[in-house]
Amino acid sequence: MTSPKTLITAHIGADFDAFGSIIAASKIYSDSWLVWPGTTDDHLNHFVQDTLPSLKGKHFVSSFEEIPEKEWKKIETLVVVDTRKFSRLKHIQSLLDWFQLKPNESNGEKEGEKGKVKDDTSIKRKNGLKIIGYDHHPPTAEDLPCDPLTYKEWGSASSILTMEIAKMNGDFVKENEKEDKKKIEISGEEATWISLGIYQDTGNFTYSNTTRFDLEAASYLRKVEGFNSDFIFEYLNGGKSSSSSQMWELDEGMLSVYASLASSAKNYQIGEEEIVIAEVNSEEYVNNFATLVQGLAEKEDIENLFCIGRLSDRCVIVGRSRSKESVNVGFFCKFFGGGGHHCAASASIKNLTPFQIKQQLMGHLKVHLGGFKDKKVSDYMIQPALYVNPLDSAGKALELFQKNPKVKRLIVLNEERENIGWIDRSITESSEKGKENSIQEFIHPQSTFLLESDSIDSAIQLISTNQSVIPVYDTKDKNRKLNGVITRKDLEFMEESSGSSPLFPSQKKSILSHLTKSYPEYSRFLEKFSKFLESKGKLEGFVIGRFVREVLMERRRDIDECFPVILLDNEQDPIKISKEFVSQNDEFKQTEEEGTVFIRSKGIKVQVFSSKFPKEGEALSYLKNETQSMDFTIDSLAFDLNAERFGEIIDDYGGEKDINMKTVQVIHSSSFEDNPNRIVMALLLEIDLDFSLGKQTEKLIRSTMSNSSFDQLFKQSSFSATFKKVLDHPKSFEILKSMEKRFHLLGGIHNSLKQTYQEGRLVRICEVLDAIDKLQLPIRPLRWKAVFLTLVEKLKDAEVDEIMNNIGFPKDNIEDIREMRVEFREVIGKLKKWNKESEKKEEKDSFAQLSQLIGDTKLEPMIEIIASQREYQNIILCWLFGSNQSNHEAHHHSSSSSSQKIDPVSD
Repeated sequence: MTSPKTLITAHIGADFDAFGSIIAASKIYSDSWLVWPGTTDDHLNHFVQDTLPSLKGKHFVSSFEEIPEKEWKKIETLVVVDTRKFSRLKHIQSLLDWFQLKPNESNGEKEGEKGKVKDDTSIKRKNGLKIIGYDHHPPTAEDLPCDPLTYKEWGSASSILTMEIAKMNGDFVKENEKEDKKKIEISGEEATWISLGIYQDTGNFTYSNTTRFDLEAASYLRKVEGFNSDFIFEYLNGGKSSSSSQMWELDEGMLSVYASLASSAKNYQIGEEEIVIAEVNSEEYVNNFATLVQGLAEKEDIENLFCIGRLSDRCVIVGRSRSKESVNVGFFCKFFGGGGHHCAASASIKNLTPFQIKQQLMGHLKVHLGGFKDKKVSDYMIQPALYVNPLDSAGKALELFQKNPKVKRLIVLNEERENIGWIDRSITESSEKGKENSIQEFIHPQSTFLLESDSIDSAIQLISTNQSVIPVYDTKDKNRKLNGVITRKDLEFMEESSGSSPLFPSQKKSILSHLTKSYPEYSRFLEKFSKFLESKGKLEGFVIGRFVREVLMERRRDIDECFPVILLDNEQDPIKISKEFVSQNDEFKQTEEEGTVFIRSKGIKVQVFSSKFPKEGEALSYLKNETQSMDFTIDSLAFDLNAERFGEIIDDYGGEKDINMKTVQVIHSSSFEDNPNRIVMALLLEIDLDFSLGKQTEKLIRSTMSNSSFDQLFKQSSFSATFKKVLDHPKSFEILKSMEKRFHLLGGIHNSLKQTYQEGRLVRICEVLDAIDKLQLPIRPLRWKAVFLTLVEKLKDAEVDEIMNNIGFPKDNIEDIREMRVEFREVIGKLKKWNKESEKKEEKDSFAQLSQLIGDTKLEPMIEIIASQREYQNIILCWLFGSNQSNHEAHHHSSSSSSQKIDPVSD
């Protein structure tokens, strides 16, 4: 038997309509490979597995890889059903590559449903492969070049293929139009399978995209002998009348996800439409997420619903609508690379977080439902555009920043006026390189740009990925002119409406019980401050930052490590407010430390500052701007100081749930690219809190690390300060281990560090330092220096210098480390000599000589000796204590077996 020259397949993440369409197409193209694209729907997956025996002899394969390469290279015709979109055919990527079908980057536009679609991926075709398409999804810019294409705006692709079969069989056509062809025979089992697709994609003919042709197709199939309607009823509805009835059959995990969706659902009035948006986080992928969304829409009678889920390491958005004419969920899902119909659509999104997806969705909804759809980028850009050249000095950039205090980032253009990135005000100002040095080392790479004529949707898509400043040109040609820039602030209408209301109103959560239990002193202070704000005309105030997280976790921390940060609106002067509060409360005093305002008393330290964001537009927009600028969801929490709402928790990014799930999740997908130090900060949080990195956050870190070298990533950042925090942490060994084993960060700093962190002496130095901390000596070693000395102890001086330069240690730190390494070697040599000579002398005299030999050696190399040179550890300990009795014991034990040595941890 010859191998088929035709291949039939559907879209990845297949549904019943995709399966039914494949079966129907196999009746038209009888000698074909039937390639199953895979599904995330457990229900459908079980069904396909159950039907495999019946598909024998049909060349049905569960994956493209099952077809031998020499066979698929002979394919002459590709039949795609229920899709024609390039990005939804990744399961046959090898075939597409073989025929050189690939997206071409383009900034053109192509007519699509309801206006223009940005054409980023127009398909390049190589002759030799005939492509036939059957689809009911609207056209997109990345459609395969199907010839012929049968496209109809019906409720189901299975309906389109069924009516094609009917037409070929002479049904539904006039007698004089019938052709004398052999009829296509359909078995009762096949008719049932195809009908499954029609029934599911039309919601049992209740969806607004259902047409009379779907009903006719279903009727045609029902007439086939052996058609099993009970089978359809069982598979689509679990024996019940609607998808919402399936809620009773869900396991505990699925019910938990459903409950989270329901509790998070908010109703937004956008234009004349009510839109409900719900969100959920799950560290496990939820295969039947669309079923849950459909169930929520039906059970709560929601007209227009979008559900955003962070599921494992990716995000999905699923839309459902009953208002065909006004809210086309398929149109909105296209912006996220997905698709669907007016009433049902979805997208799988790998590089955005839930916050960014919601922000982008709100922007598109407001554009198209709120009266902005005719607006262009030129309507929102600001002029003139401030920019620098990569060869400009840091001094020139600083001068521009100083003349324009509201500007936080500057565009960087090369000689061809191409955008190559941006520089940040804070990074430039913190430069230790001097004003004459080039700004090149501070540039964050970025090549995106917009044209004045681009739709505002294009700007929303870029801004929502955290590209906060984008150049706007007049044309795409080489002589283009930079006419302006567009920033997040220019698109403030994207922000979530404060007029939203929860779908299910519930009592606001309060932090007061946790606060009183863990920090009673702060509970009393904040209550006083709340009453003070009330007396000032009901001024707004919020506590933000990691203190909120620590309170919810009921963890007591040192006053300098954890204290409340009070946020006021930008119309309030923190100095004036704090002074007035202190004047009314004698037990407190106001201090200013490096420009930061504090209120202090015994056991109390509170920072007071005003928002850098203006108090304008929607209520509390400045608070949302502050919290969304945090790195991680668990640090984005706040609570209210308003007397009427005192203690109410404000959680816009799911931080409390991530605390309960013990998960570290990032708010913005580009956070690690913007500031790679956050990679290390995420690992510090993970170890410090005994949490785990969220799967999406870990994936984003890996993506960042794979796209750039260590030098490219960290050249703009003050990595040395972050690395010192790692070395200074009581669990520094665990963090260093995580940095290298999971992300190869140490090897990125220097190849020699790949092995040194694993050695036992690094664990030992942490144990020794912990023990010495408990001794409460008058002079204590700097932990980070002692750990670093141990980390690089076996390396050559040249290697250590390279490591310190790569990390970015300041000059004084480098000189200290060099000096301490010399002292370490000198003391080891003296100890060896002293140990031999001490056997011939009185112990008292011998120890006195030792003290003289050690002299003014710094403490850190001595601690390093305790950790790495066990034969001398007790000698050094006794030297630290300076006790005569200890002197005696130290010498005694140093001359005897190691099993008798003092354990500094237990001592």
